[in-house]
Amino acid sequence: MFSNSDKKEPCCIKLGRPKDKHKQAAILEAAAKLIVEKGFDNTSMDLVAKEAGVSKQTVYSHFKNKETLFKEAVGYYSDTVLEFDSIISCEHTSVEEELTMFATAFVNLTMSPPSMAVCKLITGPSKDAKKLAKIFYEAGPMVCKKNLTQLLDAWKNKGKLNINNTHLAVSQFISLLLGEDHYLTTLGLKTTTTDKEKAEHVKNSVAAFLKIYS
Repeated sequence: MFSNSDKKEPCCIKLGRPKDKHKQAAILEAAAKLIVEKGFDNTSMDLVAKEAGVSKQTVYSHFKNKETLFKEAVGYYSDTVLEFDSIISCEHTSVEEELTMFATAFVNLTMSPPSMAVCKLITGPSKDAKKLAKIFYEAGPMVCKKNLTQLLDAWKNKGKLNINNTHLAVSQFISLLLGEDHYLTTLGLKTTTTDKEKAEHVKNSVAAFLKIYS
């Protein structure tokens, strides 16, 4: 039993143990997998807990609701594929090399089956489609654009890029990278894009961008 001096304030008891980062990652991976396979409406917190091998209580201790879980899963998947931190940490690379690294990761991300599945999800018949589209945009594309802005501004400040409007430059580069293959795949008119095709597309997109802003 606690003595009077040992008793903790209720607020301290409520805090509990620090969140387990490994469990958090397992939950996000499980959520991403299930939402892609079953759709948002058919993915419950119970199913996520079962897939992740944790209790439902553990899921709720990390994420207050399914919308929050979806947002964090989108961000987690994007960060895992894009690995932006490893791109901006390359101090001895050229503008072309860094843009190529970013572009390659971006194309691999946007052309991946999970990303395509989410695109169909947020444009599909779900009653929450519009809300999910907003969550997806804020957690994925918006963050990606912010990272690209940071990258372009860094090279602009070094005098390696001649950019007057970074926002416009970011939009133009993203548009170049999405390209026809992404459009056709989104429409279901193309099922696969080879690594060779992706590499060629990235090379041409970077070259076109640098021709404008170098």
